[in-house]
Amino acid sequence: MTYLLDTSVLIDMKRGNPTIIRALRQLLGVSQTMPSITLFTYSEYYLGSIKEGKQVEAADFLNQFAHLNFSLPSARLFSELNYKYKIKGIVFDTLDLMNASIAINEQLVFVTSDKFFNNLTELRKIIIPR
Repeated sequence: MTYLLDTSVLIDMKRGNPTIIRALRQLLGVSQTMPSITLFTYSEYYLGSIKEGKQVEAADFLNQFAHLNFSLPSARLFSELNYKYKIKGIVFDTLDLMNASIAINEQLVFVTSDKFFNNLTELRKIIIPR
């Protein structure tokens, strides 16, 4: 199984959250491949490093993951999901839904600590409580 990591998980990893680290070790121990992040996740995390003046450290950390970009099929899926959930009254953060669309399109398991993703039934996900 291949995993796509959310920004919330990366932040908790770097903060040394034992629950997140333990869960990731367990997940990644059975995986044959390195987890991926999207370039949206890269940007969100890197932005936080600018605020802290730790861009080099952040880039080194982020570069250990495979990077996925937003494709045409992901863009279409994003639009369809955005419309579907908005008419139900469920509004996702744009970058969150873009990340989820990439995970769905690439048939990856999305790993996050954000419970709001439970609303997205199409997404294969693992939500690690903080």
